[in-house]
Amino acid sequence: MISASAEGQTREHLGHLMDQRRKQLRRQWEDIADHASISATHLRRFRRGQAGVSAIVEARLEEALLWAPGSIKLVLAGQEPILISGIGGVPQDAVGAKAAARTKEAAPDIAAMEAELAQRLAAMTPEEREQFERVIREEEVDYQRRRLRRNLIYAKLLRGEWTPEEPPEDT
Repeated sequence: MISASAEGQTREHLGHLMDQRRKQLRRQWEDIADHASISATHLRRFRRGQAGVSAIVEARLEEALLWAPGSIKLVLAGQEPILISGIGGVPQDAVGAKAAARTKEAAPDIAAMEAELAQRLAAMTPEEREQFERVIREEEVDYQRRRLRRNLIYAKLLRGEWTPEEPPEDT
């Protein structure tokens, strides 16, 4: 069993590695938290060793940080995370060979997609671009509404107020 001080140092190291990776990826903590479907406050508490997360959230954090699956557990066991490159999702070290096979099959070539998107956006007229951006904003609002609704349902479930027969509410 790990002592409380050793565990605290390990969690502090995890928080440091997460912050280092976030900066490498030029992402904000809010983006990482959104990807993991947790609040920025809960993420901060997790990084500081003041809170835990479920296995699903852990996997989403690894995705957001472009770490191979299981990397958080590796760090908590005193090892280093397995980094995944932004192109093709390939781990950057030999230890991640199995993760490379799984990730490469599942992840599209992000750099190629970004290049094609930039090309298509550049070819749009100002009116098309404005319409495109309006649609994207509307989709973001819809996504946030669905996320809020899901969180409200979770809260009801935790309070014992939700039943399977309950019809969905329009938001």
